[in-house]
Amino acid sequence: MRVALLLPPCGDMPGAFAAMWETVSPVLGDADTVALWLPGSGQEVRVELSALPEAVSHVVYGKAQGCVLPEQAIRWTEGLYSRFRPDLLLCYGSIAGQELAVRLSARLGCPCLTQIFTLEKGGEALLAKKKVCSSYLTWESASSTFPAVIALQKRRVMPVGDAVLCVPKHSIKSEEIPWPTERPDYLLGRESLESTEQNPLETAQLLLVGGKGLGNKVACDKLRLLAQRWGAALAWSRQAAINGFGPLDAVVGQSGVIAAPKRCITFGVSGAAAFLAGVEAAERLYAVNTDLDAPIFRCCDAGIVADAEAVIDLLLQKEKV
Repeated sequence: MRVALLLPPCGDMPGAFAAMWETVSPVLGDADTVALWLPGSGQEVRVELSALPEAVSHVVYGKAQGCVLPEQAIRWTEGLYSRFRPDLLLCYGSIAGQELAVRLSARLGCPCLTQIFTLEKGGEALLAKKKVCSSYLTWESASSTFPAVIALQKRRVMPVGDAVLCVPKHSIKSEEIPWPTERPDYLLGRESLESTEQNPLETAQLLLVGGKGLGNKVACDKLRLLAQRWGAALAWSRQAAINGFGPLDAVVGQSGVIAAPKRCITFGVSGAAAFLAGVEAAERLYAVNTDLDAPIFRCCDAGIVADAEAVIDLLLQKEKV
């Protein structure tokens, strides 16, 4: 089987690659070949991914000038697909990766799956799984139709040891393929506005996260006070932010920030798959929730089944002593 890994530019390329490799490695056979496609990548990516697993035999870099348009990205990817004809194309679960996966599968007329977190072999079929219904259920698809395009769940895995990023003992072929320069007819002009500021949640060592289960803004204010006293960063689940408990730019999860703190404590967060993708790289994860069956209790290091606001009150009282 020929496999291609498509990894668009992101803030943590080694961590993103490690997450992809952790997902795809269980379905690779000894005779399978893997190509790594890095669209819009610069020299810094070459340095970070200079050591790759032995199964990776070919690396393709995209040479882009300035801001890359979605139409240019799909044309570049489609050109590579037509040239190498992989049986399975896996895209990293960023917004760009999800979009490329869906658009490419539509143009090629092949199956597409998104938000996949596990791949397994089931005889001649490929088993793909993802979390649904706020992570209370696991959806599974068995497919033996190839080619196929799969967008993985956005995750962050810390590359540790030789299992993920090892010094290659083989020769890796690499080449650079320029991006298409022509613009779509509908584009009259463009302006690129880029922010160089890093979200402080990405580097926080202690992270407190408020969820919808806090119930009211008074409890949210108490959590803000606790974070201030502890010198912790404060984040929110998407549902909490939608309810007005916190700002959208402080959302942790697949559609927000992927954090990797040493300690993460959640208050009133149920633990949907999209949220867990943002905190699974934490060294220690603790949870407070009234629902014993909440998905977050299945993956945290320790948990308290209690009202989140009541626990925050106790912690604030202890701080005053």
